Amino acid sequence: MTSAAEIILRCPECDGLNRSWVLTSITMGMTPVWTDDGGHAWPDVPSYVRCACCGTLHRKSALHQLGGINRGVFDHEIRLIALGEAPLKIMQNLRARFGWSLFEIKSRLSTLPTDLPPIRREEDALRFHAELLRGGAICELRASTIEAPGPPEQLNAPWLQSPGHPSELADRIPQGASEEFGVRLSLYWLSNDPYRGVDKAWVGHMARTPFEIENVRALLGLLDMNEEAHWLLRANIARENGDFSLAENLLRERVPKMHIAWHKALQTLVVSRVERVTLLPPYENRKAGQDPPYAPLVL
Repeated sequence: MTSAAEIILRCPECDGLNRSWVLTSITMGMTPVWTDDGGHAWPDVPSYVRCACCGTLHRKSALHQLGGINRGVFDHEIRLIALGEAPLKIMQNLRARFGWSLFEIKSRLSTLPTDLPPIRREEDALRFHAELLRGGAICELRASTIEAPGPPEQLNAPWLQSPGHPSELADRIPQGASEEFGVRLSLYWLSNDPYRGVDKAWVGHMARTPFEIENVRALLGLLDMNEEAHWLLRANIARENGDFSLAENLLRERVPKMHIAWHKALQTLVVSRVERVTLLPPYENRKAGQDPPYAPLVL
C-alpha cells in the first residue's frame, strides 16, 4: 500500500470538503523545494489555509483529515486475437514484455484469441498495445477495476486556497518566541508566494508592504544563529534583500552538516547576484505550470 499524494480535509466551520497535498516518504521527492524553506527545514511550522467552500481562514492542522483520496486501481488486459502478417515481430514483443521463453510463447499462441497477463499502469498498457498494432496484430485493450475509486464528492472536492495577503493574518500572530517564530515564518513564505514559478516576475523586497517588511524584521529578531537552518535562512533573506555582501559573509562562516544542498544553492545565487526566490536543484528546471495547485510549500 502506498501513501496518497492527495488527502481530503473537512472544514470545521462549514463541513465542506477540500483537497490538499501531503508530504510522505513517497511524495517528498516530488515536492518543490524553494530557496526560502531550505528543503522543508521546518516541518512543524503552522500553515494557514482558506476553505474553498466557505472562505474561512484556518490553521491547516485544525481541519479534520478524512484520509487519502482513492482514484481507483485498474488492471489493463490485452486480448490478442490474431498475429497478423508479422508473427515473428509479435513474438519478439511478447518475449520482451513478459520474459517468456519461445516454448511459452508458442503454447500461448497455439489457441487464439488469448488474454495476455494484466498490466497495471495504463501508460504501459497503451504503449504495449500500440506496439502490437504496429506489428500487425489484431488485439483489443480492456480495463478491469481492481479497487473502485472514492466517492465523487471527494474526487471532485476543490483545492484548499491560499489564505490571501499576509496582512490578513496580522491578528493571529501569537506572543511567545517559539510560536511567534512559526507564524512569522509562514507569513514570510506567503509574501514570497506571488513570485514562485519561472513565469513570475520578481520584484521582491522592493514591493513588500509595510506589514511584510515589519514581519521580516521581526522574524530576523527571532532567529537563533546557532541553528543551521536559521543561519541559512538569514543568509537567504539578505540575498533576497539585495545585500549580497552580508549573504556571502554569512555563508562563509561555517560548513553545514545537514542542509548542504541549500547552502550550495545559496552560494551559487549570491555569486550570480540573483535575488529572486527560486527552486533548488533538481527542481529548478521545471516549466511553468508543473507545480501542484497551491503547493509552493506543503506543510
